[in-house]
Amino acid sequence: MESFDIHLDQENELAFNITVEGTDEAELKYQLVLESEKMNYSFLGEVDETGEISFVIPPLQKMLTEGSYSTRLEVVVDDRIFVPLSMQANAKKQIKVVAEARVRHKKGTPKVTASVATSARKRPEVKATAPKKPVITESKHIEIENLSQDQVRKLARLIAEKRITKKNKE
Repeated sequence: MESFDIHLDQENELAFNITVEGTDEAELKYQLVLESEKMNYSFLGEVDETGEISFVIPPLQKMLTEGSYSTRLEVVVDDRIFVPLSMQANAKKQIKVVAEARVRHKKGTPKVTASVATSARKRPEVKATAPKKPVITESKHIEIENLSQDQVRKLARLIAEKRITKKNKE
């Protein structure tokens, strides 16, 4: 048994060469019958100028699901039905790739700065103008976000050592 593929989401055209012998000027009708579990679908064929019979199958995605369906070609000659060809139709959806853009808003990363204070006094002078932003005189500002994790660890160690050294001097 032969098989062919049809796309459920677009129009398909099938063409056949059919020869009918033993009748004179009979009225011929051609139909392609696709059998599903619930219903059979019949499509009428049209003869072109070369004698080829073509069947246009409309999109069937609302009527059929993907799968294999028994199909037969019927020729009606003087009210008699002949089935010269039976085959399987493999119904598939055409491959479609869809991309959707989504925008995610990143939470603002906090900006952290650290400084090493160098002062001639024993205790550094701290001015409090805002509750969370202490001001230290004579400092070099380093933006932590530009440092590697290793550099941040070394800086934290250095600050801890400076505090211990200051506490020991006092």
